[in-house]
Amino acid sequence: KSWLAGDHHVHTHYSVKWDNSVFPPTPIIGGDAKYSTALNAQMAAHYGLSWMVVTDHGGPNRAKLALEQAYPELVASRKALPQILQFYGMEFDVPGNSPGGRHASFIMPQRSSEAEQLYQIESRYNGRQGVPPGPEKAEDAFMLQALKAMNELPDKPLLLVNHPARLATGFRQYNKVTPQQLRDWQDTAADVVIGMTGAEGHQAATLNPDGSTDPTAIRGEYPHYPTMGGYDQMTARLGGVWDSLLSEGRRWWVTGVSDSHGHYTDGWADFWPGQYAKTYVYADKNYDSIFAALKAGQVFVTTGDLIDALFVEVAVKNSAKTATAGQTLTVSADDELVLRVRFRDPNSNNGGGFNPQVERVDLIQGLITGPAPERNSDEAPETK
Repeated sequence: KSWLAGDHHVHTHYSVKWDNSVFPPTPIIGGDAKYSTALNAQMAAHYGLSWMVVTDHGGPNRAKLALEQAYPELVASRKALPQILQFYGMEFDVPGNSPGGRHASFIMPQRSSEAEQLYQIESRYNGRQGVPPGPEKAEDAFMLQALKAMNELPDKPLLLVNHPARLATGFRQYNKVTPQQLRDWQDTAADVVIGMTGAEGHQAATLNPDGSTDPTAIRGEYPHYPTMGGYDQMTARLGGVWDSLLSEGRRWWVTGVSDSHGHYTDGWADFWPGQYAKTYVYADKNYDSIFAALKAGQVFVTTGDLIDALFVEVAVKNSAKTATAGQTLTVSADDELVLRVRFRDPNSNNGGGFNPQVERVDLIQGLITGPAPERNSDEAPETK
């Protein structure tokens, strides 16, 4: 196995807009994202990715469009560019409380029936599917029904919540996505809901097409409360939402994505997949191994290619008992633990032409204290 870089949030020209002047609405190909699947894959490979997930938006009848047009294009791209593994998925519009503000990367394992299984979920449960969407899709409880259906598929998908605090109105003022909802979703389908994006997409939103900076633009397109160094506040805040979930003993991982719709040099807000943010998984280069590693939390995130390998091991001194990322180590109060951290800082330029160097390593530790006393808790005071 080795560390393989990828991106689970990539849009193609099948992230459409809709012509609502006719009924039923008709799709406008390229309306909300610019490039073909193959071009995205080609550029992802150019920037060092081994895998990616196609996650186009939903809409009034997007399920049919995906099955009949987008999926065949993905199959053709897989054949044309076998050097990069291309998963099939979608950006799921989470039902309830304005699906336009709540999205998740829905990732299918690579199977011959992947398109039919995704169609089954999207056509019935996606928050924007329907002309118009049924009233049940305005209820948060409908998301729990969707998760139960995902959990019952022959091949269970993975779900990672995208840009969870993008619509937060302030620091710790969550909107559309709350810590309680994250808990509810994972408790409903723990084998499906595995985490959230930490390093968000649209990181080139502050760049003009010529590469100069637009001081009026918003990094990551977070309109009310900014990212914290490009990371969503649910991930970045020490002792915050992510640490609160981990302190319950949850297997909850964070990732880094491009959310690529179009490159900034073409007047859009994004980098190419892998040009800035990468999600590394420790796996063999095949679909099943990468999918399993992502689910297991054998993951790390980097931006700007600061590092390209990371090994964290906890061992019981004078014992063969060890655990690495995504694993659990059971110890006694008398055990002495040894922590080993190794990483590789590549001596090469990144996608921006820079060669950043690691200058500092911080270690964060916390306690597993069990279920939070309040379902909407966003703090883990013991984390430091």
